[in-house]
Amino acid sequence: MGNDNILINTNGQKPMQEETHLNEWGHLQLDGGVAVLDVTNNLTKELGYFIQVGFGTPAQRHSVFLDTSSLSTYILSVDCDSCAAAGDDEKGYNSSASSTHKDNGTSVELDYVYLKSSGRASQDSMTLGQVEIQDQWYQESMHVQWQGVSYDDVWIIYGILGLGNPHARGAVKGSRSALTNAAIQGVLKTNVFGLKLASPGQLMIGDVNQQLFHGPITWFPLSNITTKVILPEAWQTHSDSGGVKFELPSGQYREWPLDNHTVLFSTSFPYIYLDSYTASSLMDALGFDFDQFMLPPNVPCEERKYMPDVSLTIAGHTFILSPYDYTVEWKWPGYPMGCVSAFSFFDPEEDNAPNQIILGSAFLRKYYSIYDYNSKAVGFATLA
Repeated sequence: MGNDNILINTNGQKPMQEETHLNEWGHLQLDGGVAVLDVTNNLTKELGYFIQVGFGTPAQRHSVFLDTSSLSTYILSVDCDSCAAAGDDEKGYNSSASSTHKDNGTSVELDYVYLKSSGRASQDSMTLGQVEIQDQWYQESMHVQWQGVSYDDVWIIYGILGLGNPHARGAVKGSRSALTNAAIQGVLKTNVFGLKLASPGQLMIGDVNQQLFHGPITWFPLSNITTKVILPEAWQTHSDSGGVKFELPSGQYREWPLDNHTVLFSTSFPYIYLDSYTASSLMDALGFDFDQFMLPPNVPCEERKYMPDVSLTIAGHTFILSPYDYTVEWKWPGYPMGCVSAFSFFDPEEDNAPNQIILGSAFLRKYYSIYDYNSKAVGFATLA
């Protein structure tokens, strides 16, 4: 991305000068509306990331899944009838033990990537690091139905914190996301959060940690919200021009156009999702093996040093992914480590849905990403 301290607006030629304050933020400040939370990679195959959140007064701290493509927050109740946390005060949320809990008697159904959750809409204080948000709406989950297929132990998901696009409409009617509530209550230094997924991971809410990145920040302005995308609450941008390519030993390029796409940024999806034709052609050309039973396309890990870099262009800006970026190391007990492709397939099911690219955790972990509520933009910078 270069070394000049400039900001780039990817959908135009003019730098976003009004945002230059972001790259001037100095040393870490843990007071005055800034929350700093450790991010851990608890789902190593599906690249799921977790943080500690406090619910209630006094705060009951629980490890929850971090989701940048949802506005909803839920926590398993000790009264859940189908949860691993049922009856476990250390894992389930006990609303009766909180002096600030409010139950409005409304039933709420939530549908996530891995599960469907039913429960009641509740309000309580929420503690994120050093920041406390009052009267935050969330779902107190009473029943969970797991769905889909996962290679990881998704039963460790006891809750989800939704940090999706706050300009979208939340799943719980009439409720506000945690970031929106924090902005309205004025408890943050700045209405922004910065995220580093690579270990050791960190989520900073209310500021960005300049010590974790360098060089320019490349900005993607948020596109108009459409409900026809798979993740309507995700931070998203529009890409008029784009593509994916890599260089052959002959010096020629294999390339696939990705023009006129909606691009979604999501920590709830692990990989880099392209349309089926592009993804399968790309992986085949890169040498991934599609034939191993019950495994995604993969290569021997030792082969990665011979594989080419892949250029992914979004809205005219190119990101370079090394073979170590576009593969994920999988380890099974008793078997050697394998490396599966971080590219995957996605085709919209809904008629007239726009072309979509999902840049999941495999992409996000390579960069320091910044989510700006006020400026309606997502930024990426090179990790320090």
